[in-house]
Amino acid sequence: YQYYAPFVKFLFWTGCRPCEAVGLRWGSITTDCSKIHFHESIVEVAGRMKRRTKTKTGVKRWFTCTPKLQELLLAIRPHSKPNPEQLVFPAPKGGILRESSFSGHALREPKATWMESNFDQFGFGRKRWHQNDSLQLSRYFYH
Repeated sequence: YQYYAPFVKFLFWTGCRPCEAVGLRWGSITTDCSKIHFHESIVEVAGRMKRRTKTKTGVKRWFTCTPKLQELLLAIRPHSKPNPEQLVFPAPKGGILRESSFSGHALREPKATWMESNFDQFGFGRKRWHQNDSLQLSRYFYH
């Protein structure tokens, strides 16, 4: 499931909702990948993928990327000027990444063991592991 690593890192490093990451298009990221505009999402409704022109809370927000996140986005960007409508995190075979498929298949291995052995690569240093980090991780791994 190496394909999903950038998606998981992005979730950790931004704290955004999975539906916001799934719906993120290159046109919502500055050219130098230093800022992200969260203003829409893609959700699954009755088995169909639906684009929503607002976030869950209805609040449009700009997110300033850390150097590590900026590097990740630059590394996965298709070319210097991607199509603004193109999804940042498409499904492995193209199209829309289904959050239900991702969480159901990619995270099926023992989550606590995997998380413990890999959380440093996601930017959670051992000395910075706190209750809030645990709550944030459980949001993605245990739901």
